[in-house]
Amino acid sequence: MGWSRMWVLAAVVGLGGGVLAGGVEMEWVVVADHRNPNDDTGFGSVASIYEIGKYEVTAAQYTVFLNAVAAADPHGLYTPDMWMSPYPCGIERHGTPGAYTYTVASDYASRPVRHVSFWDACRFANWLNNNGGSTETGAYALNNVTNPDNASVVRRSGAKVFLPTLNEWYKAAYYDGQARRYYDYATGSDTMPSYTLVNPDPGNNANYSMGLRQNSVGPPYWASEVGAFENSASPYGTYDQSGNVWEWTEGLSGNKNRVACGGAFGLGPEKLLFANRLELDAKDWLPTLGFRVARVSAAACGDPQHPYPVGDLNRDCYVDFDDMAIMIAGWLSCTDPGPPCNYRP
Repeated sequence: MGWSRMWVLAAVVGLGGGVLAGGVEMEWVVVADHRNPNDDTGFGSVASIYEIGKYEVTAAQYTVFLNAVAAADPHGLYTPDMWMSPYPCGIERHGTPGAYTYTVASDYASRPVRHVSFWDACRFANWLNNNGGSTETGAYALNNVTNPDNASVVRRSGAKVFLPTLNEWYKAAYYDGQARRYYDYATGSDTMPSYTLVNPDPGNNANYSMGLRQNSVGPPYWASEVGAFENSASPYGTYDQSGNVWEWTEGLSGNKNRVACGGAFGLGPEKLLFANRLELDAKDWLPTLGFRVARVSAAACGDPQHPYPVGDLNRDCYVDFDDMAIMIAGWLSCTDPGPPCNYRP
């Protein structure tokens, strides 16, 4: 493939990048390698290609959402603890009921939103699903009930944007489609990450605590800016699925609880492991709890009817610079004296 063709392909591939949905700019990564096996935990297999947020939903993104739908806020999408608490996320409410407006402090804008219930996260997903429309229908039928019957709410057929299932969350965090294996941490490693936030990030780092005054960030922010550990992504390219904040999933536990994963700031390294999930009443929230969203992928390939494109070396249904990097790395490590390497020591 010539250089000019690679440039053209890279220019037209954009579905994994920032797109406007409901007035919010989101970045997505493609989670390919569908029909992958479960890990020995019994989790991780996903039948179809999907996309998941590259980052946790930020305070800035949630503020856009609030200004769009919460002038009266009948469902309590905002809590004063977002502004006035020992662990704020920087969102302030102004005005009176029916005319509420919301702002976010600039130094919190790129940090994850927190103090959100499972139902808050579902309403955000519905809003994105409906391209800035209703919060009550879409991925989830909430029907203007602030705290619905938990076990009865499931992802609806035809949903486009949603919270990830436990399997979708797990795969995006820990699975390496190239190596066809799972890692223990969402940094592409089986070694416990460091908690040190430095620039540049040396890799395999996450926001958590090793004890008193041993935190990645500390007060007043506690949560790091999304993607701050820039060299500590999962194999698919997500950030902060280990540490920073717990993340809601669709996972159901009993009739009242939903499941969150990933650990959080202020908590020990054991919480980074998937085995140590958080189960919480769907109507409750914590200062360490946020979420990310997922969506149906525009990519459709990898089966006999829709084969992977020529040159799609990482099997994400796109041909881009990631594939070029794989090709170059393979060429540089090639020692075959014959074609295609023609290696000469």
